[in-house]
Amino acid sequence: MGLRLILLLCITDFAFAVTALPYIIHYLALWNPNYFDYNPMFIIVSSIPLLIQFKINLIITIAIAVDRLQVC
Repeated sequence: MGLRLILLLCITDFAFAVTALPYIIHYLALWNPNYFDYNPMFIIVSSIPLLIQFKINLIITIAIAVDRLQVC
């Protein structure tokens, strides 16, 4: 069970990296060191995968810890 959880954690990290690309590309494309003018609605909507990934990562990490406690 532990290896499946670790694999699931790796898959969710990869999925987050893919879903965060529009967010990163938007920041890089509109980069101006003197004046920051980002669309706030786009930033809020495109940061949703980060929040979802934090929750999923937390749940899977807790599941891995519980699995290790049950094995010992």
